[in-house]
Amino acid sequence: MKKLLHLLDRAFRKDEQVLVSRVVEEHLEATRVINWPLIASLLFLLAFTLNAFGVIHIE
Repeated sequence: MKKLLHLLDRAFRKDEQVLVSRVVEEHLEATRVINWPLIASLLFLLAFTLNAFGVIHIE
C-alpha cells in the first residue's frame, strides 16, 4: 500500500510540475507579445520628444 501511495504521489507531483511549467511558458509568451508594442511605443515617444526639443531632426 505504501508503494502505491508513493507512486501516486510521484505521478501527481509530475503532473503538477507539468502544469506549472505550462503556466510559466504561457505567461512568458504573453509577456513577450505585450512587450514588443510597448517597447516600440516608448521608442517612438522618445524620438518624438527629442525631435520636438531639437535634439534630433526627423523629416
